[in-house]
Amino acid sequence: MAASPEGRAVYHNLNSFRIRDDEPLSLAALQEAVDTVAGRHDILRTSMHLSGYSQPLQLVHATAGYPVTVRDLRGLDAQEQERLRTEFVAQQHAVVFDLTTAPLLHVTALVDSDDAWRLNFTYHHAISEGWSYNALMMEIVECYQHLRA
Repeated sequence: MAASPEGRAVYHNLNSFRIRDDEPLSLAALQEAVDTVAGRHDILRTSMHLSGYSQPLQLVHATAGYPVTVRDLRGLDAQEQERLRTEFVAQQHAVVFDLTTAPLLHVTALVDSDDAWRLNFTYHHAISEGWSYNALMMEIVECYQHLRA
């Protein structure tokens, strides 16, 4: 994947959603929700192969292995939380996706407090556009809430 003159990876997006919740984040439920939703949608298990075959191919894999990362920011003051969120965004903007390796989406939860956390998606533009990521976020959150309950 190409990088911009500023050193940022191009062709990918980062979206973050603050989830208010009466219960602390359950990593097990979130991981299962992400795995469940990835199993429902072929595009989330896709890799792109522009060479190596007689023509460019999009391959859909049976599984893609979606490790969910959690960063716990609880106990830090608001200024330190904001600094770490800004650092996280900069790190995600530097992500270079290998198109030949699924998944082309990274999921991270930043836990702000016992009653709020941020669900973050870093993804290659080839697998989503503006409308789809909102639907994806809602599906993961609904599945998460169902599994946790």
